[in-house]
Amino acid sequence: MDRKMVVVADDFTGSNDTGVQFSKAGLTTNVITEPNNLQRDLYNSDVLVVDLESRFDLPKVAFQKCKQLGELLKAENVIVYKKLDSTFRGNIGAEIEGLMAGLGVEKAVLAAALPSNGRVTRNGQVYVHGVPLAETEFAKDPRTPIRSSSIEEILAEQTSLKVKGMSADWFEQQAAQQALEIAAEINGDVNILVFDGQTESDLLAVAESLKDNAGNFLIIGTAGLANHLPHVWGLAEAKRTFVFAGSVSEQTRKQVAYAEAAMELKRFDLSGLEILKNPDQFLDQVERDIKTAWDDGINRFVFATTRSRDEVEQVFCLADELGITRNEAAEKISMWIGKLSAACILKYQPSGIFLTGGDTAIKTVRALGGTGIRIQKEVLPGIPSGFLTGCEVEGRVVTKAGGFGEEEAICQVIEFLEA
Repeated sequence: MDRKMVVVADDFTGSNDTGVQFSKAGLTTNVITEPNNLQRDLYNSDVLVVDLESRFDLPKVAFQKCKQLGELLKAENVIVYKKLDSTFRGNIGAEIEGLMAGLGVEKAVLAAALPSNGRVTRNGQVYVHGVPLAETEFAKDPRTPIRSSSIEEILAEQTSLKVKGMSADWFEQQAAQQALEIAAEINGDVNILVFDGQTESDLLAVAESLKDNAGNFLIIGTAGLANHLPHVWGLAEAKRTFVFAGSVSEQTRKQVAYAEAAMELKRFDLSGLEILKNPDQFLDQVERDIKTAWDDGINRFVFATTRSRDEVEQVFCLADELGITRNEAAEKISMWIGKLSAACILKYQPSGIFLTGGDTAIKTVRALGGTGIRIQKEVLPGIPSGFLTGCEVEGRVVTKAGGFGEEEAICQVIEFLEA
């Protein structure tokens, strides 16, 4: 992730429910409650969530906390996301105004919907499971009571910033980018543009509209909008899984065939015949094909040695013709696969690695310079996962004996590695 993101929240649980939207996308996300070592914390994070614990402060105190943090963040070239409570509890207006003042920005975009929890906004009004906000239990909150369902009225109690609502119907008629440009140009005196949202599609449209404007606006929303940002903005790290199925067992062949039919993946056939006849040329060819698939954005790679028992017999016949034993032929093939596997892992650093077949596993580990594996858990009976030791490979590794597992085993392991 090239540019850091900072989420500014007013309470701890809200910090976490928003932070997890980025964490589950593979981004290193840390929540802090004191911004005393901001540069260090930013360095160690893709996304840093700062909990100011300002929800129950006096508005002027909440304003000052946000202003001071905004001034610190202004020099860090970060994208700032102001997390708000979906029922508008706390010092929303004061915090937004303080953060904007500290950051030196004049425009903010607010999308408060959280459809997954039944909170939507329609015509500038907040509804909780179809009930206007002011008629729900949140209106009687003992510490932060809500007196209105109107976002504009709620904000007006705490800030003099001008607010304008953008209905979902109007927004859907515009290209997302155009919507913000028109709003910013026509409504030059408007500080906070409030977008309605009743569905995840509405939030997705807002996220898309902000993609190229993140530095021009303060972004305000709940965990709902945050959920869409990593993927729409290309922040999420794509999880890539490499499966090396060097075993010639019938069970492994069934597992590979099952995965090929059930999942979107790219299969590479590692022909034992080609490995024995033209090892260097075949290696070059396979590596070129892998690069092409990687550049095309393929996320799952499966490398398998045989599709049928007949191919195994053909390899044995070739070994006889070459004047080598079948064990020597098998050793040459497994060494070649280990070399390919190691080269691919080191070059592409996949997030998940699945080695099935004892020879494939040990040859790969040795080619990587590994000394072993630090086992963490059992994915399936007899199929462990962990991390390689003695080498610079960060992805999780799963190993499996060729004959282990049911037909869906490869699919289940891939799902585990991508979770």
